[in-house]
Formats: sequence, structure tokens, C-alpha cells
Amino acid sequence: MKRIYIYFAVFITMIFFSSCSLPSTNILTDTKKPCKFFYTNKLSEDINTYDITKIYSLETNIIKEKKINNDNLLYFKSFVNNLKSKFFINKPAKLPKKPRYKIFVTCSKKKYVINVYNRKYIALFPWDGTYEMDYIDMSDVKKLYNLFDLCQYLFSD
Repeated sequence: MKRIYIYFAVFITMIFFSSCSLPSTNILTDTKKPCKFFYTNKLSEDINTYDITKIYSLETNIIKEKKINNDNLLYFKSFVNNLKSKFFINKPAKLPKKPRYKIFVTCSKKKYVINVYNRKYIALFPWDGTYEMDYIDMSDVKKLYNLFDLCQYLFSD
């Protein structure tokens, strides 16, 4: 009987130590994003491949929600499709802690969140993303496509 306990203890010890020494291939440990516009690229592909099934904006100060209608959806799609790589930046030092608005977009089965901080900065990421958000400087984006202005318009009533 003592021999069985020894074999069992050796077996458990081998399993414990062998699992700790395996190289980690988990995507959660890979924190280097392939490019600054990784998630925006995914959103653009999804918008152009699938229809947007749901899109709405949330005003974070008063927790008020507004659906983005088809007319305004055209401005949103144009915004995404007209972004240039120069608009993508590292996380700004003076970024507000809380976004003023959030935009939630659902394409097929993928969900994206856009944090709209002010007229200058937004951040985009998927609902279940593993990398840092895509930070976008909207200073050079046409005023017509500025998401902060779109959100202000939606909540102006």
C-alpha cells in the first residue's frame, strides 16, 4: 500500500512541475498589439462585410441611451472608412478618466465599444478585446464625421 502512495505522490509532483515549465502560448499573455489601428481595422472589415445590427450611444453623465438612426449611421460608417493611419496615436497623457459618451456597435456577433472623451480623443475596442484600445486623435477628422459632435447632436433634445 505504501508503494501506491509513493507512485501517486511522484505522479502528482511530475504533473505539477511539468505544467509549470511549458512555454506559454496563451494570447492573453501577448500584450503587444500588431498595429495601432488593429481593432479599428476589424470594425471596418465587419461594417463592410456585415450589416450593423445594433448601434446606440450612451451619455455617461446621466446614463441616458439613444439609438443611432439610419441617417446618422451613414456618418458613422463614413467616419470609420475615412480614418487614416496618422490619426492613430499612443494613449494620450491628458486623457480624461471617464468618457463623456460611449458608442456600442454590434456587427454580426461581434460587439465594439467606442469611448468618446471629447472633440479630440476617442478610443475603440471590441467587447472582449485582449490588447490595449485603439486611440484616435480626431483633430484632423472632418467636423461632419466627428463622433463627439454626433453624440452631442443625439442628446441635444
